[in-house]
Amino acid sequence: MARAVPYAATPDGGLVLPADAVAGQPYVCLQCGEPVSFRRAHLRAGKGVEAHFSHRPGSACAGESVTHLAAKWRLHDALSRRERPFVLRRHCARLWCEATLDQPWDAEPYDVACTEVPLGPYRLDVAALQGERVVTGYEIFHSHRVSTAKAAGLPVPWIELQAKATVEDPYVLQPVLEAQLSAAAHATLRVRLRASRVNVPATLNHRMRAGELLIEPGNPRMLPMQLIEPLFHSHLEQASGLEPWHCPTCEAAWTRHALLVLEFARRAREQALRNEQYQREQAAAAEVELARQREVFGPRLKTAFHQHEVVFFERLASTMRFAWRYVPYPEQLAEHFQACPEELLIARRCGSCHRPILCVDTNQRLGRAQGYFPMIALQRLDGRAHGVLVSVCLHCGARQRFLGQYEGTHVRLWAHQLLRWREAFED
Repeated sequence: MARAVPYAATPDGGLVLPADAVAGQPYVCLQCGEPVSFRRAHLRAGKGVEAHFSHRPGSACAGESVTHLAAKWRLHDALSRRERPFVLRRHCARLWCEATLDQPWDAEPYDVACTEVPLGPYRLDVAALQGERVVTGYEIFHSHRVSTAKAAGLPVPWIELQAKATVEDPYVLQPVLEAQLSAAAHATLRVRLRASRVNVPATLNHRMRAGELLIEPGNPRMLPMQLIEPLFHSHLEQASGLEPWHCPTCEAAWTRHALLVLEFARRAREQALRNEQYQREQAAAAEVELARQREVFGPRLKTAFHQHEVVFFERLASTMRFAWRYVPYPEQLAEHFQACPEELLIARRCGSCHRPILCVDTNQRLGRAQGYFPMIALQRLDGRAHGVLVSVCLHCGARQRFLGQYEGTHVRLWAHQLLRWREAFED
């Protein structure tokens, strides 16, 4: 199939648009210079085909740069002829607002316009020059955007224009619009506006026309605060020194929302200051409480107990100290307590030597009770393969009767209580 291009040139180098072309006249491709034929608008397979130019069969030219070349030609010709004043078509910066405004293009005076003008390490598509000095740079976007480095490094005022719009009317400068809203922000908008992807623009525009606050407290459709700025500045025109423009409706809405954002930010700062003050007061109170509790529990206390714990641990302080001195492997037992915080230990005296010991009341199997060894042992019953875990005195080695653990004077200590005591005294 012959490759189509939207624009062509006359043999002497003049640009030809489809609207001005005449069937049968000789035209050449702007990109490769090969002959092309004019094709009028027509129907193909029931679909309308716009008027265009077509390469001869077998041509290798893809015509990818034709629109870019045509836009440069049209802009250079307009800057050279100056047949009417240039205007800058501004586009409202708010997302999905289609309002535009034509403003006079206030560019520096120039003598001549040229194409492919070098400027430092860069090259401008079209430039306006005063003498030999570049005063304004024009970049044409069709398939390749102006890079961030080039935009920051150009030492003269510049503007990046839409290629197709420039071909249609080079005296109406339409800058490229840079989208600022991320895909995640678009998804958040759909959720908060409760609209499908197709209906989101109409829903947002309806709320804006109705004068509704998008961040009104109590509104279930309220947008996140961080979306307001990019929402009202989602279309940034690519030109140096060009401030975002809003239509009157969006300007009024942006003013209201900006004031509300500032108010919320002020409240957030005040709340943050209050939180900091509260944290300082709590830290000071914690230091005072820790000093007071150290008078009771000793200077090794690292973390103060909660108020509801103080009475309990004060009453059992000596028993807690004994318990952790008694166990042979405290680190191993602490890990076991973290996995089994509801297990019970009994502080009492050995039934044989009458010295203080810790007995264990656990329903864990032998393999999962390793943390207690050698405080426990497996006692087999009547020669059976299975048995029960019984407590063993670490002083005399006597095995304690399971039911006798709760007889006489004893103190019950839950694993989570022992763990809490240990945590309070650890560094």
